[in-house]
Amino acid sequence: SSLVVPAAKERIKKAYGLPTNEEIIGKIKPILKESRFRHSLGVAKEITELAALYGCDIRRAEVAGLLHDATKNFPDEWHLSYMKENGFEPDEEFLRSPQLFHAVTGSFYARNEFGIEDEGIISAIRYHTTAKPDMTLLETLLYVSDFTEPTRTYDDVDYYRKLARKNIYEAAARGLI
Repeated sequence: SSLVVPAAKERIKKAYGLPTNEEIIGKIKPILKESRFRHSLGVAKEITELAALYGCDIRRAEVAGLLHDATKNFPDEWHLSYMKENGFEPDEEFLRSPQLFHAVTGSFYARNEFGIEDEGIISAIRYHTTAKPDMTLLETLLYVSDFTEPTRTYDDVDYYRKLARKNIYEAAARGLI
């Protein structure tokens, strides 16, 4: 029976073209601070619950959740270099917000280091900090999961968690305020 699990994982990987959780965790755990790693696991948990509730593909959501902050703990110089290597030229306004760098570099990193070609996942990672007009369900789920996941403890977090389960788009809109 120990051969069944690896075989099943391979079939899933081929069907989705996505890395397994073990592969993702094996690569992100060493590059993230412990608290950021726990946050990423929390986002993966939150987004899979919300994906099931809203009818979004759970596997795609889980991968986006695990990878959304993969480059968060890299230094600013690395982000700037990696953006340039990948053809992204930040404008002056963007450069004044280094806390946003990881969303852009994370989207490139997901493609380059994990072979993810699913544009929906790439875009969800890219816009998980800023949002954007006309977000897809997956983009909305990741955006909201980032601020409602279980390790978050700010004052209104329970309100947002409940709202996310009632109306994901309202939760996203209120999260922008």
